[in-house]
Amino acid sequence: DAMLGIVTNFNYSFSQDGGYDCSIKVLSLGILADSMKVNKIEELPNITKDQISKIFNSLASLQKQSEARKQADEQAKEKAKEDAILEKVRQQEKQAAAIF
Repeated sequence: DAMLGIVTNFNYSFSQDGGYDCSIKVLSLGILADSMKVNKIEELPNITKDQISKIFNSLASLQKQSEARKQADEQAKEKAKEDAILEKVRQQEKQAAAIF
């Protein structure tokens, strides 16, 4: 058997037969849904939908921010390349002017 979660507490002790008695408390992904208190059970699907919608909206916002950041970085790199080319042209113009 397997389980995925976060260990929040553990305890162990020695048993009289020479082994260990162990216990752990684990929070799983479904713990939030289990801990929700709803006065009207028929409202539960709507509450869950609202929470999922908020999570998706937050994720979409983060993705847009990430894409905007990437685009700004790409624009900054392009600007740096253009500036480097312009600087080379200026240096070549100065060298040509010094020859003539």
